[in-house]
Amino acid sequence: MSLLVFDLWDIFIGFAWMLILFAIGFFIKNRNAGQEHYRFYLWNLSFKMLFGGIFAVTFAYVIQGGDTFAYWDGAVKLTNLFWYDPLAYLDEMLSSPSSETIGFNFNSATGYPPGWIYREPESFYISKLLSIINFVTFDSFIAMTFVCSFIAGQASWRFYELIRKYQVAPERWLLIAALFVPTVSFWCAGVSKDTFILASLFFLLYHIFAFIDPERKLTLRNILFILLHATILLHTRQFMLIAIAPPLFLGFGTGLIKSVSNSPIILYLTRFLFIIGTLVAVSIYFTNEQGLGELSPDKYLEEVAVIQQDFANNPTYSGPRYDLGITDFSPVGMIGAAPLAMMTAYFRPFLWEASSAFMVLSALEGTLLMVLLFRFLLLSGPITQQIQFVQKNEILIFAFVFILIFGFFVGFSAVLFNVLIRFKAPLLPFLFLLLAASSKWHKKESEEEANTPS
Repeated sequence: MSLLVFDLWDIFIGFAWMLILFAIGFFIKNRNAGQEHYRFYLWNLSFKMLFGGIFAVTFAYVIQGGDTFAYWDGAVKLTNLFWYDPLAYLDEMLSSPSSETIGFNFNSATGYPPGWIYREPESFYISKLLSIINFVTFDSFIAMTFVCSFIAGQASWRFYELIRKYQVAPERWLLIAALFVPTVSFWCAGVSKDTFILASLFFLLYHIFAFIDPERKLTLRNILFILLHATILLHTRQFMLIAIAPPLFLGFGTGLIKSVSNSPIILYLTRFLFIIGTLVAVSIYFTNEQGLGELSPDKYLEEVAVIQQDFANNPTYSGPRYDLGITDFSPVGMIGAAPLAMMTAYFRPFLWEASSAFMVLSALEGTLLMVLLFRFLLLSGPITQQIQFVQKNEILIFAFVFILIFGFFVGFSAVLFNVLIRFKAPLLPFLFLLLAASSKWHKKESEEEANTPS
């Protein structure tokens, strides 16, 4: 496969697109030259391009195959279908794949997409998205990789712009959290499902938080992008919507309470209504199965258990494993195992568990996170003050609740360390953000701003 995607044509188109994307990057940076933080923009783009390239080379020459080439191959076949029969292409884009449609729409002239990708609607949806990119990358895997890296760079930059407004941590930690975590850029900046999932999550948060940001004007554009990225998450990883719904609700509640804090009566009334609303919503969610479908709590826990058992018992999955010692897969047993599962997701593999260079890199990130945890608890201000700081900040509330929910899913279901590293990539930016937060630093910055002459 590697010889087919790294021929001279692929390299030429890939190099051309790299130049185009960097030219766009230079234009964006120069257009925002008056904003000091844009000095990091090209560094972020370069970082994503670098790790997107490493991802491509790894799967081409080390793994010699994998999902990434299947997504690309499916996209190429869809593009061929468009030129052969545009109406059939439109039918494929708007319908769920089935054993009937693959034989009806595709033929020897268009080629057939990989069967195992086609049979998974969530996976083939990625090929559908990539087929749009393929119209301008001319079947070049390298060019498609760089375009995906550019999208990942734009999404992480939006997330960086969002979190820096809250001034919860020194700039260097915000940069690391949003832009420069190596394993996040490896798994989420190439031709992969994870790239679109994390990019959609970042874009979704950026546009949703416009609702409670007094410095931003909410527009129709925000609403359209919210619908777009929510749709992508719905079609690629439904449980991500479960993971972000509670933290979004709590984050919005925090933002709403802050917006009325100048009036004590309205403040206490808002807090009361918000608490009651939260209790009612949680009660309905956990007691009413009807209408929730795949988003119901039992469905969520059932999906987690199925994934865990698949990785644990399927002999086709190989590599170093970990065992949480869980034998009870009932909802009660799974929830009881949540603390251990979450700690596994946050900090493992440990350095002594790493058996490859990539696992060592992940272990070093975990070690840094443990250092940040120590700093958060002991050096960033009194612990009660730290807790209050998190409670009063909507982006930290979101990060805290999100890493609890998503961390449980990742730690419980992954089983293999290589899968763990991949699955936990979307939570690492939020974990770094939360543990880097410092009430002492925030108070100092606020005092300096208040004393600075206007």
